This record gives sequence, C-alpha cells and structure tokens, in this order.
Amino acid sequence: MRAGRIVATLIVTAITWACPPSATLAWTSADHLEMTTDTTTATAGVSFQVTVTARDSNGNVDAAFAGTIHFTTSAVWPGYVLPPDSELVGGEGTFSVTLTRAFVSTDITASDAADSLSTTVQIMVANGPADHFAFFDKGRPINAGVGAEFFVSVRDRYDNGCPDYAGTVHFTSSDTSPGVVLPADSRVYTGGPQIFGFILDKAGPQTITATDVASPQVTGTYAFYVHPGDVKTIRIDAPATVTTTKPFDIVVTLFDAFGNVVTDGMFANYPRQIHFTSSDLLATLPPDYTFTSADRGSRTFSGVVLVTPGAQTIGARDVARPTVAGSTTVTVTLPLLGL
Repeated sequence: MRAGRIVATLIVTAITWACPPSATLAWTSADHLEMTTDTTTATAGVSFQVTVTARDSNGNVDAAFAGTIHFTTSAVWPGYVLPPDSELVGGEGTFSVTLTRAFVSTDITASDAADSLSTTVQIMVANGPADHFAFFDKGRPINAGVGAEFFVSVRDRYDNGCPDYAGTVHFTSSDTSPGVVLPADSRVYTGGPQIFGFILDKAGPQTITATDVASPQVTGTYAFYVHPGDVKTIRIDAPATVTTTKPFDIVVTLFDAFGNVVTDGMFANYPRQIHFTSSDLLATLPPDYTFTSADRGSRTFSGVVLVTPGAQTIGARDVARPTVAGSTTVTVTLPLLGL
C-alpha cells in the first residue's frame, strides 16, 4: 500500500508540472498574409473570389488583425475590376475580382502597407464567349472588279481571341451589284485569323459584314474604300437640241466597266489625252485635252458649236487607246425667223 501511494503521487506531480492551472493559449500578431482563389482559371469578364487571411508565424488566423488591405494587379487590359481597400473581419475576408485579358498569367496582390505585409497569387484567364468578328487587311488598295482579301478572327467582348468558337459565319456587303463575289458561309479557324477573298464592283465607301448564322448578335463590319477600275468608256452629256452656230457646253466623263466614274485609283492611268470628233464637218470642237487626277474623271467644255442642221454626233476617244471612246447625238435646228 505504501509503495502504491508513492507512485500515484509522482504521476499527479508530473501532470501538474506539464499543464499548470494558470497556463493559457494565445495567438501572436499576424506576420504574413495568405490569399487563395476559388478557381484555378478565371474567365474574362466573369468575377471570381479571392480570400485573404492574416496569419501569425504558427499559421494561426489573427482574429484581431486591424489592417487595411489594398489590391493591385499586373493586368493592364482595360475593364478589370479590383476590390476597394477593405478591412478583414476576424482576420479573414473574401472579395470579388474581375479580369479581362485572356491567355496570360495575371498577378493579384493584397497588401497592408502599415504592417508591411503582402501576398500575391497568379491566375490564368480564359477567353469569354464569342462577341464579335474582327477584320484585318493587307493595307493594299481595293479596286472595283479586282480580287482582294481580308482576315477575320472571332473575339470576345474584351477583344480576346476565341479558340473555342465553333460557329458558322455568313457574309454580306453594302455593294449589291450583280458582279459582287463574297465568301461562302464558312467556319472560322479557331487558331487565329482566317483569310477570305472577295470582289466588289461599286467604287466609294463600302462595307462587308460577318454574322454568325446561329447567333446573329455575334457580328462585325469591315469598312473600306473601293477605287474605280480602268477607264473603259467615255460619256458625253450635251443638250438634246441646239441651234445652229449657237455655242453650248458638253460634259465629258470617264467610266470604268462597272459604271464608276474613274476619279482615282491605280487603274486611272492619268494623264489621259482625249481627242474630239463630230459628224458635222463645220463643227467647232474643244482641242485635245489631257485629263489629270485633278479632274476627278469629269470635265465641262464650253464653246462647242454645231452648224449643219439635223442629227449630228459628237465623239471623244482616248488618243493612246482608241477603243476607249464614246459619243452622243445632238439635233441641230435652224433659228426661228425673226429671232
């Protein structure tokens, strides 16, 4: 009995020494911040959550942490959204972040400047759903009746490429001329811009629009200028009836094969020398005239006189290319008696 009493006394003493009644557990102040995200890959334009926690050197949450958290990011793409400066509640807080630049690893940093604490996470961002088509060209002049090319790529609302796009695109144009050639309905490559060929006939400002067949809200428009084609015909505008020996004006206009006035472009081939003729051997006609780009494809000539009564023609032709020509018929009348 005595020996048993001694053993019991020693055990109680050991327990008392290890955990004295006055001992308490306590946290130390936070010495670092920790940040986690609720996803490994964010989507452009879609918010995700980040959780910031203040911890001490033992990894315990500092529930008394009173610092202010400021957020920064390596993102430079417009439209990203970071939380405002915020305090943690019970040493922890969850916040919303929105990024817009896809296909890059983006840093998000949470810091407490007063306590010199900060933490950074990296997150990948995927593109959002297809929003529009973007057009690119080769920077070359586009001419009526001549094949040209453009590139099309599919973009989300933040202009990221959409490699997951699986739609079909349909093309239309502001030029509804019979000879217009547009690409057939096509799938757009998801690996990058796809090249398409086209031919328009009408000179001036034109557009080509790409629209998703199944989702017409996904669209995009390519605006450009079409230059006229080569000069093919000459038109002469004159009065239908003139009085013999009385001067009148004519207007000479140069046209391409598609009815465009040849104002400019690589096929204008200015200067062009124009020679005038008439069935009236007594006519007074303008001397040969050299059209330049300053004429914009049309010029008025004054002092034309026809003498011989009846139907007479006035013609004009390109001196260097006689097949480029045109004419008009004018009825020449005698003056009324007494006038």
